[in-house]
Amino acid sequence: MADLDQAIPYLQQALGAAPADHSDAKYLNNLGMGYRGRFQRTGQKAALDQAIQYLHQAFKAAPADHPDRARYLNSLGIEYGDQFQRTGQMADLEQAIQHYHKALGAAPAEHPKRAKYLNNLGTGYQGQFRRTGQMADLEQAIHYLQQALGAKPADHPDCARHLSNLGTGFQDRFRRTGAVADLISSTESFNQALSCSFSAPLVRIMAGMSAVNNLWREEKWNDAAHTLE
Repeated sequence: MADLDQAIPYLQQALGAAPADHSDAKYLNNLGMGYRGRFQRTGQKAALDQAIQYLHQAFKAAPADHPDRARYLNSLGIEYGDQFQRTGQMADLEQAIQHYHKALGAAPAEHPKRAKYLNNLGTGYQGQFRRTGQMADLEQAIHYLQQALGAKPADHPDCARHLSNLGTGFQDRFRRTGAVADLISSTESFNQALSCSFSAPLVRIMAGMSAVNNLWREEKWNDAAHTLE
């Protein structure tokens, strides 16, 4: 925390020393991310407010063709998501989804972070579905989460997390509709996540547990036992 506290004043100085004919977007983004780090460490609302303020300024300062514009918008979406978790206000979640949409629109098809932006948008709609109960939100979530999987290589380290998110989307739809096909798709997604050897072990373990829960629901005892091995 001491290092972060020391970094923020230097980031502020860098912003103040930027040439008048130079875009401030990078410096504003760095400062916003510094305050984001402080919020993550302390939970202080003031730090979150500062992060949102500077990240807003960063994307406003970035021209439409700026190579990092999508990243700035995505970061801002994440901060509104953090604010939603803190306040429970739907307006914050709507702002998060809006900025994820903008980030995706600013990222061409070959953008290396496009899968991440698609996943964030999908999980944003998942969160909205859980608050509103609207099936349209869940359908949007599944749509973007499926696109996220198709936008990245199979050996991507985030593969298990993205597959788990999709598995949860199918699981949510099964609970609403009772369609067995969704339960099967959910289990397949969780099993694929479990098989992602290049992803974080904890994410894979949690996916495996979710797959087992689905298999128990289907009364596929042998498959559930095999997954546990």
